[in-house]
Amino acid sequence: MNTKQIIKKTALAGAILVGTSSAAQAGALASSVVELNNLTFSKTGGAILHTNDLAGLTYSSHSDTSVSLTGYASAVSTASSTNPTVAMDLYDCLGDCTLYTDNQFTANTLSSADGVPFTNYSIADQYELGSPIDGMGLTGANLGNASQAGVNPDAIGSSTSNNVLGATWAFSGYSGTIDIDFDLDYYLETFVTADALPPTNAHASYEVTWDLYSQGQLLWTSSIDQTLFSDSPWANGTAYTGCIIGTGIPCTTMGIDAPQNASIKLTTISMNAGQAYSLSATVETTADVEAVPEPTTLALLGISLLGFGAARKRRAA
Repeated sequence: MNTKQIIKKTALAGAILVGTSSAAQAGALASSVVELNNLTFSKTGGAILHTNDLAGLTYSSHSDTSVSLTGYASAVSTASSTNPTVAMDLYDCLGDCTLYTDNQFTANTLSSADGVPFTNYSIADQYELGSPIDGMGLTGANLGNASQAGVNPDAIGSSTSNNVLGATWAFSGYSGTIDIDFDLDYYLETFVTADALPPTNAHASYEVTWDLYSQGQLLWTSSIDQTLFSDSPWANGTAYTGCIIGTGIPCTTMGIDAPQNASIKLTTISMNAGQAYSLSATVETTADVEAVPEPTTLALLGISLLGFGAARKRRAA
């Protein structure tokens, strides 16, 4: 048998192997999406803080997004603003960018329930508009962050999205606590297929943090956060009871399988009139995935190597 015949037979064996294997591919998915809507700062039990209540008010926001994916150059975007009536809007995507629509957030969560991931993608989305303080043009701030990534075998993807909203002032007509009110909507999911090989894994997290400073000292902080992690082999005796396939049925999905929402109220410590304060909100989402080649791919590679090895021996003879 000559070299060409050996190569042809090797290719045929590989095709047969692929054809008889399962159509499903090993893969990993991570989705982390957070929206803060109708964010306001109010006098405790009273009206929304007005610019007239605050002396020397400065308002600033900063946002950034970043994505990475095997086979692509990483992408990073940043934006800053001191005008809450002009939206900050960032979007980065690598790989299959047809799966998600910009600024859809919890309305477009990529989930294993929809058969994702069937392609490789890494998506970061950010949006911010409005002010939590009255008298600045748009009362009530809305912030959105999304980090979603999915890969099939032999790929790694990562996504982050951040919002930092800050205000500095000294009270001129009010002293006391501040109520921070907002509607929180979020979606978290991590997914690793049952046939995935180690170290295939998926990680998704979000964090919303509030920090109050005065004269460089942290006076008060509060945070809301969640983290999910799935790895292979997915079993390990572990199954998320609320997974998409069905409650109580062992499956490959670990996470929150539907958008969750809640109305949140936080109250700061008491503050004094005439003293300078700085209050900031930070929203961060992350998604990280890694998938190694599935057994079929490894077996096909082995067959190919054997075929080429045989060809080399034939030529040597």
